[in-house]
Amino acid sequence: MIGELLMYIIRILTALMLGYTTLVSAFTSSIFSTATRTIAAQYHVSTEVGLLGLSFYVLGFAIGPVFWAPLSELKGRRLPLVISMFGFTIFQVAVAAGKDLQTILLSRFWGGTLFPDFLWEFTTNMVLIRYLRSRSSGCCSSSLLRYVR
Repeated sequence: MIGELLMYIIRILTALMLGYTTLVSAFTSSIFSTATRTIAAQYHVSTEVGLLGLSFYVLGFAIGPVFWAPLSELKGRRLPLVISMFGFTIFQVAVAAGKDLQTILLSRFWGGTLFPDFLWEFTTNMVLIRYLRSRSSGCCSSSLLRYVR
């Protein structure tokens, strides 16, 4: 009885962690679009060049699973998740502390590449619904933060 309860709690905590990582994924993807004009003005470039940060993140987001999916099949999902989340965090700090546009753009690309967005296996429908809800709430919440000052 206690073992089953413990396994249920572990599954719920794992689902919450994975839901949070997908929320962060969508949030960091779309939050940059609200700052495009600010970045273009700060670094004296056009808004098209300012949009490269979003484009590079999505490009890295497309390239990343090519490397992370085979590793997760060979080593399990825990090791790639921990490594990629650590690398993602480091590159997000580099975006925040970047002194020039090149640093920001390259950090956005590598942050997108290192984000662990390969397919996760869930055991219950409730977990899948929470996963999808967290996926869409990241984009919505980043758009709303534009109005908070």
